[in-house]
Amino acid sequence: MMDSPFAALSLFGITLISFWWVLSVKDNTFKVLCVLLAVFFFIYCGIGVGYMKTPNKYYMATYTVYVITFSIFLKLFMKRRIKIPESYVINSFSEKWSKLIILVYLLFFIIPLIQSGKIGNLINPPLPKLGDVIVETNFEENQVSSIFGTLINFTYIFYLLALSKYVKKPFILVALLILPTYIGYCRGGYIARSGAAYLITIVVFVLYHYYPRIRKAIIYCILLGVPIVIVVFAAFVNYRLGADVEKRGVIESLNYLIQFESYFPQWYDGLQNGHSTYIPNYFYWLVTLPLPGFMKLFDININFNALFTSDVTGVQLSGVTSIVLPGLVNEGVYIFGEVFFFIHAIIFAFIFSITYNTISSRENNYIALVSVMLQFSLLTARGGTFSYAIAVKMLLVLFLFKLFFTTRRKVSS
Repeated sequence: MMDSPFAALSLFGITLISFWWVLSVKDNTFKVLCVLLAVFFFIYCGIGVGYMKTPNKYYMATYTVYVITFSIFLKLFMKRRIKIPESYVINSFSEKWSKLIILVYLLFFIIPLIQSGKIGNLINPPLPKLGDVIVETNFEENQVSSIFGTLINFTYIFYLLALSKYVKKPFILVALLILPTYIGYCRGGYIARSGAAYLITIVVFVLYHYYPRIRKAIIYCILLGVPIVIVVFAAFVNYRLGADVEKRGVIESLNYLIQFESYFPQWYDGLQNGHSTYIPNYFYWLVTLPLPGFMKLFDININFNALFTSDVTGVQLSGVTSIVLPGLVNEGVYIFGEVFFFIHAIIFAFIFSITYNTISSRENNYIALVSVMLQFSLLTARGGTFSYAIAVKMLLVLFLFKLFFTTRRKVSS
């Protein structure tokens, strides 16, 4: 039961009003993605105040300003995109060389798996690791992993575009959507609940969009599957914590998950105790996102989730340890401070809009569109900026293509 239901209800109303204009947008995909974003933003960053005996009024005010700012600038940036003069060339290249692109992209996942001696896990996958989110806190990147991580970033958009060649082969398409995540799991033995939900949602979106004949069956599967997923995810929480798996019904499991996932507002008190903002680090991180660690000029600690854990909770990180996630609102305050936190919302709105508009500019980009944008809608409210880092890297790749074609056009003219 909630201790302060009125506080949660008030933030729900503010979220609903802020995103109300989205319902009048004609683009159904944009509309659904924004609704999902609003729902998960409220679940992760808002509803938690209802479980606090004395909700922090400053956090509630901060949440209100953040969500309103984001909504306003999301609408203002609705038409912004990176215009690529010969964007069809990227699509044609991805379709013509689809098999090679897919093979090379998957190899970028498999080679580090071989290098770490875990190639056998593809046949015999490990059990999920116990414990919360794990982070290496010495912040020293493995050079091989860093290089292949960079290659994955630069080929990600081409892989997604190449998948459109297989829309008439649904089983292969679904397998290729799942395979990179599966290989990553085989290497690390870890997949977050949010990551699993993200993958399931992508598959549902793609199947629903490309196969209208089975849409009724998909809807029935959703109605039957959602309660099962809720119960399984609640049990998985206990398993990951090393506790006994409790038997719960659907409603009890849902309430348990919401309470477990909506703790973010409680960290706001720690932010008010005073800390240094990380504005220069944040912009440096954004600019240098596509580069592997060994190519960056400055050795600056930019793992904001780990820094947040240390600064706000007082836990001193050493070796391998669990970290806590701040949530989007707290991250804005943590990075920009209690006065300028709204800048974080503006940046988020800009990147969300420009990413959506750039990818959706061509009709056959649907797989790429939902794969990238669902990271915003499902993951960002919980994981913060790092959840949409891949979108920023992808935008840089597209921007480089724009420069290439623009320069080539000027030289030839």
